[in-house]
Amino acid sequence: MIHQWQYHSNLYENWEITRLSDGYYTIKSLYNNNYIGISSTKTGEDNIKLFSSISPQTMWSILSDSSDRYYFVPYYSIDLMLVAPNSSVGAELQLTDTISSNNYEKWELIIQVQYSGTYWLQNIETERFASPYGPYLDDGTPINQWDFSTRESRKWLFERQSDYFYTIKNQDTQKYLGFKEYSDGTILIEQFSSIQDCTKWKMYVSTDKTLVFTPRGYEPFSYSLSVDPSYNNVGSALVLISYTDNTNYKDCWKLTEVRPYLGSISMTWHSDSSSIGYWDLSESNDTLNVYMYNIDSEDSSFSFISNTYNAMNQWSNALDITLARVSDTSNAEIKAYGGTREQIESQSGRNNTTWTGLSVYSTTAHGVMNLNDGNKLITIHEMNAATVYVIKRSDNDAVIKTCTHEFGHSLGYLGHAPNATDVMYSGAHSSYTLKAAESNHLRAIYLLY
Repeated sequence: MIHQWQYHSNLYENWEITRLSDGYYTIKSLYNNNYIGISSTKTGEDNIKLFSSISPQTMWSILSDSSDRYYFVPYYSIDLMLVAPNSSVGAELQLTDTISSNNYEKWELIIQVQYSGTYWLQNIETERFASPYGPYLDDGTPINQWDFSTRESRKWLFERQSDYFYTIKNQDTQKYLGFKEYSDGTILIEQFSSIQDCTKWKMYVSTDKTLVFTPRGYEPFSYSLSVDPSYNNVGSALVLISYTDNTNYKDCWKLTEVRPYLGSISMTWHSDSSSIGYWDLSESNDTLNVYMYNIDSEDSSFSFISNTYNAMNQWSNALDITLARVSDTSNAEIKAYGGTREQIESQSGRNNTTWTGLSVYSTTAHGVMNLNDGNKLITIHEMNAATVYVIKRSDNDAVIKTCTHEFGHSLGYLGHAPNATDVMYSGAHSSYTLKAAESNHLRAIYLLY
């Protein structure tokens, strides 16, 4: 049976959710590798159990509400959902056919993320990087925050251990990031020469989508890795503090994978992403080939082809490149399709009732740069292939905006622009003319490469 409990510092409450090819999900225990399932479609006790293999009994639909809470619906019945019958520790999970006012049938996913490899560990608020003081090789050397450098002391190797905790080893000192509590109650972050419980960490995704590092025995979110809240200075010590989900981001972090350093670039960043892409046009006379096809060609009111030309011309002028239409998909770097929602969902194999356009692309990450000799790191990607999908709508200006927006992504504008009237803004609107800031954002990389 599956019961509800207070959180343990082991794997009992850790689950791996996997999407199957037919769109259903499995929920596997990391403690014993068995799957949550149902014995029958009855409500009440003696039904929610663990099973050793995947079958319709262990397949679930996962539905979300507007507050990122989730309903788990079994494969066999769309009228039932997983519920905790009350708030008591040890209560047995059940199925219910009733949505209650106390939210017992709603679940929150506290996401643990996995990072294996070498990364720069950067604080969200101060934008500085974790590194040993000095760095000295001694055990007990404090870990502080510093400005960006390519030194090995700024680089950390994340390795997952057999208990699903991670160790974080400095690439210069070859020692592990951990914590030590002192007699005055202060908990400082130091380096240790061997793996111990105090050097094991879990990484959670917070409500604002940043990373929170929690040491073994304090998960989830009880205590977290932080810069000393009293100081922002270079050299400020890292500490362990009680986690608070507020607008102080000193206990929130990001990881940037260590790649070849390509130098500093002077530009004004105009995207919510830390990545940007470009097409290598060195052997093509600055020309990208585009295949475009209007699936809904019988509707003359849907001017997909002319709207796509508008988008291509805007980006051609902004980047000083040529986007040329070709009639064969085999010769096209970018493919563009327009049609009804049903046609685009069939063409793309993706279903979503909210988006008006979509870009699918593949890239190769070449390295990192820092902006204006500062602490903001960006990852440079070469674009390899891209496909644009645009949903038919009655507002022609909005369709042009969508075409231009999705072409921006396919050309390397990764992420979205910050202003509500920007073409590369994430929300829908009818302003389809590229603004100088978003044109210059992508043009800077094309001028460089």
